[in-house]
Amino acid sequence: MDSSNKHTAKAISNALSLPFVAAAVVLAFSFFSPEKIGSRLTPVEKSLLGIGLIVLAPIVLVLYLLVRGRTDINTSDERRPPTFFVPPIIAYSLAAAVFGMLRCTTLYLLSAAYLLTTVVVFFVTLFWRISIHMAGFTGPITALILVFGINYSLLYLLAIPLAWARTELKAHTLPQVVLGAVVGAITTTIAYTKLI
Repeated sequence: MDSSNKHTAKAISNALSLPFVAAAVVLAFSFFSPEKIGSRLTPVEKSLLGIGLIVLAPIVLVLYLLVRGRTDINTSDERRPPTFFVPPIIAYSLAAAVFGMLRCTTLYLLSAAYLLTTVVVFFVTLFWRISIHMAGFTGPITALILVFGINYSLLYLLAIPLAWARTELKAHTLPQVVLGAVVGAITTTIAYTKLI
């Protein structure tokens, strides 16, 4: 792999990683959601709580392992132990419960979608490797489309450079990337259509 390709692939993989995409969607839903009545929180409160519960809490183990030098930022370990999924499952469950109680429908549904996606990815990884990066990208993009409308579907085009980056970094094969993208989109659609 060419050194410039590797640097470009790492930059794309990092820029379109779950924490950054999740943060952007949390902020969009907090400040621009069509949900105007019913929520007990201001947009600033929603965004701070969302960043804490949906963005940071799920990656606490990855951050710990990164600081300890036991993983890289792209979590490209060949096999992830089941414990890797415990913090995200707990965090998304807590986020769904909190946002449900506070009647923040868009963030409740986003949390539930992340929870469902994480559980499905966990079960798939027991048997085969799947791209969490792709699932963590297409899921929130699907949520944006379901909340704000079909005009946001062009954001799916960003999955192309992300898929290239994940395969270029040899973190995944093309089938693993495609399955991750499909799982993220389908599980989010299921969460949004079945929980409303």
